[in-house]
Amino acid sequence: MKVKRLSKECWYPAVSSWGVNMPYDENFFHEELILKENQTPNQMTPLLLSNYGQCIYKKEGFKAKFEKDYILVDDDCIVQKLDNLKQAFKYCSENYFEKNEIAIADELKVGISYNTWMHAPIDITQEKTLDYAKKLLDLGLPPSTLIIDDKWSYNYGSLNFEKAKFKEPKKMIEELHNMGFKVMLWFCPFVSFKTYTYNLYYHNNWLLKEDNKPYKLKWWNETSACVDLRNEEAFNYLKNRMDRLINIGIDGFKMDGGDSLFYLKEHEPDKQSYLWSKLASYFKYNEIRVDFNTPGMSIFERLCDKKHSFGNGGIKDIVPASLALGLGGHPFFATDMVGGGEVQDIRDKCELQKDIFISHIQIGLLMPNIQFSILPDKVLGKDLYILKALLNQRKEYEPYLNELAKISSKTKEPIVRLLEYEFPNQGFSHITDMFMLGDKYLVVPITKKNETSKEISLPKRSKWQFEECIYNGGEKIKIDLVQEKLAVIKKI
Repeated sequence: MKVKRLSKECWYPAVSSWGVNMPYDENFFHEELILKENQTPNQMTPLLLSNYGQCIYKKEGFKAKFEKDYILVDDDCIVQKLDNLKQAFKYCSENYFEKNEIAIADELKVGISYNTWMHAPIDITQEKTLDYAKKLLDLGLPPSTLIIDDKWSYNYGSLNFEKAKFKEPKKMIEELHNMGFKVMLWFCPFVSFKTYTYNLYYHNNWLLKEDNKPYKLKWWNETSACVDLRNEEAFNYLKNRMDRLINIGIDGFKMDGGDSLFYLKEHEPDKQSYLWSKLASYFKYNEIRVDFNTPGMSIFERLCDKKHSFGNGGIKDIVPASLALGLGGHPFFATDMVGGGEVQDIRDKCELQKDIFISHIQIGLLMPNIQFSILPDKVLGKDLYILKALLNQRKEYEPYLNELAKISSKTKEPIVRLLEYEFPNQGFSHITDMFMLGDKYLVVPITKKNETSKEISLPKRSKWQFEECIYNGGEKIKIDLVQEKLAVIKKI
């Protein structure tokens, strides 16, 4: 099927990892996008939307070959034409996304969260977890959701605390609850070989296979077996094991892995990824990093691990990825951990930079959820006041964030929006380094090294306020960008 490309039409993928490349404009042709068997480490909804209101969707995924005058897609793709990007999104939300309200915890929808990963990677213990929580409070950070990341269990698949590291896990959970924290645990669908859990899964025929033998899946930590989530008994067994942890006080789970790219074609990669997200959605406290075609599902998303860098894979990617994620029907998410969650930076002894750390805070400040791992004082030192000033600024906008969250839980509409989404056909099609918070605030974070000012064309047919100044829509203005205060321009 050929979909006509209109003059100066721009296309936006509902694929978070491709956000940094969007939009695909008239100069993008002789290229193919594959919106199935997700080869990215992040979220993919098989959906393309244009600034002129066209949308292309297919539940199982599709290929889109971009030529100069048309896009060639599968014959059974659904193609619709609406008036603009917002109308196209709303049509898709009403017709293709999950119908039920997004039912994740309010603290995840709008809040601050914490993760032990970059604070104590691979070497987490009960003592370090409690010490981390106490230090967060000592820094004046509010108690919220705390994720105990990798290496809390004996091996992959066991879902049991390693006693040498966590002598009294139930007591630890009670202490964290008394401090005001909710507690989540990291885990993955992989199962270490030569373990009791592996033998259990093997004898019940619950593992993925290759040539009629357990599939040896290579992932970032080891080569493991992997649960076949299509097997209802295996799926329910995992769910029951998770419920047992809930019964001792755990509030939910960070569900890592589940990447389509890890599986063989016969495993139905995108279905495995979808089912991993489905399992997460049974718990109000959940976090998912990668999924396929789950728009509007009750899951809290996180962008994939970001480098401690202003460049590709780091700060440069975050706002575009967040905007693309919203178009995929995922309004609730965190922009990875402040400062970046790529553990290779620690292994390479990367020196943490204040300006990168502060830029990451600014970008995440008015996102639905901002997640910390590295203790901020370790990076900011005497400049810790910048963090406190920014978090106080966030408090001013939390009522509006909560208002947006109530609406988006039902409509799935993005909270963080492209300017083109809110102000169609005004020349904003390529703006992806700033965003609209709802329809009310234009947010301009620092996204480049040594960035101290920015020129902005204000959307027409509105008046705008920045600091004490009032501007007419359509004006071009230059604003100062400072580290201790996020630049926010209000529509009035």
